[in-house]
Amino acid sequence: MIFPINKSSFINMPRTILFLVLTAITSQYFGQTDILGCMDSTACNYNLDANVDDGSCDFCSCSVGTWFETSEAEYGVEIEAVAEHSEGDLSGMTTYRLYLTVPSENDEIINFTGNDEFALSLATTTSFYQEPVFGGATPENISEAAIGFIPNLAYDSWVTVGLDGPASSVESATSLLPGAWFSEFENGNSFIVDDGVGSGWYVIPGATNSVAGSDLRILFAQLTTDGIISGSFRSQVFPDGDNSNDVRPDIEFLEGNSDNICGCMDDAACNYN
Repeated sequence: MIFPINKSSFINMPRTILFLVLTAITSQYFGQTDILGCMDSTACNYNLDANVDDGSCDFCSCSVGTWFETSEAEYGVEIEAVAEHSEGDLSGMTTYRLYLTVPSENDEIINFTGNDEFALSLATTTSFYQEPVFGGATPENISEAAIGFIPNLAYDSWVTVGLDGPASSVESATSLLPGAWFSEFENGNSFIVDDGVGSGWYVIPGATNSVAGSDLRILFAQLTTDGIISGSFRSQVFPDGDNSNDVRPDIEFLEGNSDNICGCMDDAACNYN
């Protein structure tokens, strides 16, 4: 089949459209079926079947998930959204639970710390929700009875080692090392510990709540916010519960695909990100 070509039409065509038109003409002439779509595998709308890139690649709509960097390949972070709030005082916020992932169900996790060698941080682009009556930096005050009285207590922001309530007789309550960070946190603010003394939170070795279990992860924080969360920490882990040897992974994390953080990149703009 011969296609009539108007030379002036091609001269005035934008380059991308011209490429698509010429590709379509060539493929039809040689009997090839065109499948238009995004051909960049890092894009949200990547089309595996496409053989002609139509310029539609989108890199922003799927910028979710957890990105992390770790100094120990077998250790990482999972962030799970446990509640999305659409009404009341928490409307627009999401409650997340953060977990350190480990290679063995018998791994014992002792602490989450930071100092001037590797910082400890929990951050949000807005603020953290802190329940003002019974809420605390750890979940020690949270019980079914208390939640029945103050429902929002279930969504308080706190740090922990494996607990989401008071410790039982075979568990160890989460203890806080000295520092100003937990006051900042309880005021709803992001915090960072990057000084020479350091700080963080810990449990006494041997507590059942510090053992990872069959899901190969340990809870270390609950955060409620309408912002994007990020952070970093150093953890101390006894592999398979053997306290004669420890592993200390340094981990940075971000809720959202770090390759696809979308926003204004002009530092002269009011909404520069």
